Amino acid sequence: MADGEGAEERPAPASAHISQSRWELIQLCVHVTRLLGVPRSVCEIFGFVFSSTSPVTFEDIVAGLGMSNGSASHGLRYLRRIGALSVIYLARDRRDYYVAESSLGRLATGYLMENITHHLADNRERISSMRSALGADEDGRGLHLSSRVDLLFEWNRQVSAAIAAASETLVQRSADRE
Repeated sequence: MADGEGAEERPAPASAHISQSRWELIQLCVHVTRLLGVPRSVCEIFGFVFSSTSPVTFEDIVAGLGMSNGSASHGLRYLRRIGALSVIYLARDRRDYYVAESSLGRLATGYLMENITHHLADNRERISSMRSALGADEDGRGLHLSSRVDLLFEWNRQVSAAIAAASETLVQRSADRE
């Protein structure tokens, strides 16, 4: 795998006091989100917070999953950036407490925005540059390449529109169920 972690499930950390049922739920989260190319450690953090009955701290995550501070910190930053986790504050406690997002629409939209949408915007810029460069090409290949660049532009536009529509639909359906 790209992140160096195997696809098979790992046993619950020996130091963790996690029930077998909760660990199974965490591993289900891992299985589902690994399909999207998310690193195992990030998936486990989401599953841990998602399966918790109360908000959890950074220390809870490190101890509960038996992972390094660096892995936990990286995973929490990513999950917050995509909106999969939120931080709440408890009175008279300076620590951050994490809760999981439960709206599929918000989760999907955050993932798509972080991992796909900005790449599509980069593609638009590259295609514009390619169009300019091809305009200066005088040989016969320029027309063929120009038609291919136009096709790539149209595909990029269609994918962007489909992602926007899918995100809007998911958010609306989630809102209807809340």
